[in-house]
Amino acid sequence: MNAMENQPKEYNGKSYTTYEVLQRQRKMETLMRKQRQDIKYLQEGGASQDDIVAAKSRYRSTMVQYADFSNSMGLPQQKERIYMDGLGRIVSGKTPIIVKPPKGGIIKSSKASNGWGGVNYTQSYTKMTAIDRLKTEYGIIFSDSRKYPMSEELLADCVGWMDSFSKKFPGFLKGNPVKLPEIKCMAPSKMGNAVGHYSYYAGTTRAVEIGLNGTYHSDLAVFQKYVDSCVKLKWYPANATAHKTFVHEYGHHVSHSMVCISGKPEWQHEFIQECVQEFKKKNPGYSFSTHVGLKDYLSEYGSTSESECFAEAFAEYFGGENPREFALIFGKNWKRN
Repeated sequence: MNAMENQPKEYNGKSYTTYEVLQRQRKMETLMRKQRQDIKYLQEGGASQDDIVAAKSRYRSTMVQYADFSNSMGLPQQKERIYMDGLGRIVSGKTPIIVKPPKGGIIKSSKASNGWGGVNYTQSYTKMTAIDRLKTEYGIIFSDSRKYPMSEELLADCVGWMDSFSKKFPGFLKGNPVKLPEIKCMAPSKMGNAVGHYSYYAGTTRAVEIGLNGTYHSDLAVFQKYVDSCVKLKWYPANATAHKTFVHEYGHHVSHSMVCISGKPEWQHEFIQECVQEFKKKNPGYSFSTHVGLKDYLSEYGSTSESECFAEAFAEYFGGENPREFALIFGKNWKRN
């Protein structure tokens, strides 16, 4: 037993003995029981809908991490330990199931139904030509992780998407005072639990980078598993693809840029409210006056804040085929801006 416990397994750049793996799994189960109890207290105590939605989002995020960690380590998910509190179902949806990625990797759309052909491109880049394209066409430096180098197919896919977006909206790039200087594939130790991030200085036109977690972006099959899990849990939109994280983070860049172009710090807030009100008119059953109720119409993550609502709707409309009604409203209104 001691020999087995001393055999390390790696997850997100950190090595675990068998004992440490089991301890971390127990810790996440304890955390989820607490999160379930917190949600129950908020519901029974008449807390605001914003607080309840945020608590449920934290719980769902832990569920995704728990499933991913357990499957990566070859452990069965001990769900009975989570539900031993007797509280029943706290959030809608099922526990994430890790499934095999589709054969052939990224699926290319042959037809788009959203009036924008941005998902209908053919990427033909190698890794080196994709890196060169970023530098020569967009002035963007690509930095790779030594231990977790980005998948060639994923990088080519992201650059192909950028080509399609910039071709359709050339004025956005030319008139944009916010220049994205760098895209990084980073070691997980530098990313924490984030799959990706967009970094910038608030109140200025200075962007820093788009960072992508090498744990996922270095391996297409691993990342496709994660995306499938998030879709099943409704954490991601149903049309999410493997380049979804990049398009989502680019959406944050677009929002930052629009604030600077318009000269209005409140631009994002006003834009999201405009979209919500239009959605509400078309769907009288939507009882919320803000983004917080959009879990079933956008994604769980998109309901957590206006910033994530913008990025998720951007990714659903511009990153995949068959976007739903809220994303269609978002896309129409953004193109008008």
